[in-house]
Amino acid sequence: MRKLLGLWLGLLVLGSGLAQAATLDRIVAVVNDEIITEREVQRILVPVYEQLKAQVPSEHLEREFEIARERVIKNLIDDKLLTGEAKRLGIEPAEDKVDAKVEEAKKSFGSPEQFELAIEREGITEKELRMQIIDAMRRKQLVEQVVVGQVRVSPAQINQYYEDNKESFRTSGEWHMRMLVLGPTAERDSEQTLLVAKEIHKLLEQGEDFASLAREYSQGPKVEEGGDLGWVDPTTLRREIREGSASLTPGEYSGLIEMEGKWVITFLEERRDGRIVTLDQATPQIRDHLFEEQFRVELETWLNKLKSEAYVDIRASAAEEG
Repeated sequence: MRKLLGLWLGLLVLGSGLAQAATLDRIVAVVNDEIITEREVQRILVPVYEQLKAQVPSEHLEREFEIARERVIKNLIDDKLLTGEAKRLGIEPAEDKVDAKVEEAKKSFGSPEQFELAIEREGITEKELRMQIIDAMRRKQLVEQVVVGQVRVSPAQINQYYEDNKESFRTSGEWHMRMLVLGPTAERDSEQTLLVAKEIHKLLEQGEDFASLAREYSQGPKVEEGGDLGWVDPTTLRREIREGSASLTPGEYSGLIEMEGKWVITFLEERRDGRIVTLDQATPQIRDHLFEEQFRVELETWLNKLKSEAYVDIRASAAEEG
């Protein structure tokens, strides 16, 4: 595996040359009468490896790179099989739709110059990009035609999933809360702001009305409404606010909560406990989930059938052979 990683690093730093060209043109796999070259693998793998370097501890990097390479080759083989099957069935995307996709790709780069630079970096021409888009559209149409039509999610399946996973459909509850926010101003630095926040908290302890104090002092939302945020889902709140308010019961205010250089005090008006949503409410989510599950199974089964009927030869890399 160290040799394989070394090969990749060599490809990354070599620059142009006959040795690099020969390595990149090496055949990695053969799928029927189509080939997959090292160049195709590296085009996908280079940015993946850069991402892995930033996310994976160095001691696990080689193994993760090996897994990523295997996944890339598998996906390229699947693409070749799907493209070949689409051609066999005579699936051809409409030219106007292809044109639209090509234009969409060009516009995503901001300018014609940036587009040209991007495809040059990828080592492809605009004509080759167009063919890649055509093949991708062929594969999409093929999967929709052959696989999607086989997926059926019945009401009985939806009901069974709901009954088996009912707790996962419990909402997080809601809080009706107010908020008072204090931050530094041109006339008041951070230390002075903290002193003011403490004074306001003392006024609350003495029985002052939270809404009145929010109208007078708050720099946060809903000042005119006394900081009234209405009903909120606590999971949408900033972590500091959520944790600082979690133990409140209706009628209680929080301590001073620090948040990005500001001080916050919250007040809980009411609390609604979480509830389990109804089957009708959960049905769209369940249907999508079950559809995705069944789709993956159907697609994998069909791809395996295509592979069993195809000629697929995955060749060892030069580094592995060495």
